[in-house]
Amino acid sequence: MKTGLNLRKILHDTVFPENPICPVCKRILFFGQDVVCKNCKKELTTVRFDVCEKCSAPLDELGNCPRCTQHEFSFQAGICLWEYDETSKQIIYDFKYGNNPDAAKACGYLLAEKLCTTTWIGEIDAAVPVPINNETRNTRGYNQTQYIADAIGEICDIIIYNQILVKKEGMKDQTALSSEERFQNTKNAFFINDATPVIGKSILIIDDVITTGATIHSISNVLIDAGANKVYFAAIASAVH
Repeated sequence: MKTGLNLRKILHDTVFPENPICPVCKRILFFGQDVVCKNCKKELTTVRFDVCEKCSAPLDELGNCPRCTQHEFSFQAGICLWEYDETSKQIIYDFKYGNNPDAAKACGYLLAEKLCTTTWIGEIDAAVPVPINNETRNTRGYNQTQYIADAIGEICDIIIYNQILVKKEGMKDQTALSSEERFQNTKNAFFINDATPVIGKSILIIDDVITTGATIHSISNVLIDAGANKVYFAAIASAVH
C-alpha cells in the first residue's frame, strides 16, 4: 500500500513535473514561491540583530558571544541567513542528503541578498565553497556548497574558485564530536592546491551551517597561510554547539 507521501510524490511527478516540493511539509511549490512553501517560511527563524558581528552567533543576555569567548577566530567577520531550527534543519538536510541541489542554489540566492547588504561586501575579491572529500562526493553526487556559492557569485558578482580548496580523506564526521574535538578534527583537514588566486586577496568562505566555527576557522588559517589578506564567511544557518 502506498503511503500518503508516496502518492503525493507520484502526483507531483506526473502532473507538476517542473514544480519542486517543499522540503519541510512536502507540499507542491507552485511558481513564484521560495525554497519552502509560504506556511513553512513563517516558521523559519531569521538570524537576529543581536548577534556577534564576527561569527554571527546569537549573543547571550550579557552581550557575550558563546563562540568567540571560547576561541580566537582567524576570519574577520561573517553572516548567516537563518538560525538552525527544526525548519531550516529540514531544508539543509534535503539539499545535502535528498538529492536536491536546486534547493541549495535557491538558499544561496537568499543568502546572497543578505550578503550584498553587509558593510564588507565591497572588500571581497573571490569566494571558495567548503569542499567535501571524494568519498562523500561519490555518494552524494555533488557538493551542496558549490551550488550555494554559484548563486552568490551570480547575484553578488563574485569570482568563485571551486577547485583550489581540497578536503583531505579520512576526516571524522563532525556531527557526534564535541566542540574541542571538532577543532582538532579540522585542524589539518584542508589544503590549497593553487595559492595564486588568493595571494593578497580578501576571500569569502561559503558553507551551509556554522556550528562551532571549527571548519571556517581551519579553512581561514589555510587561506591566510597561502597569502590571503582577509577572510570572511557566509553560511545558510547558524547553530551554537
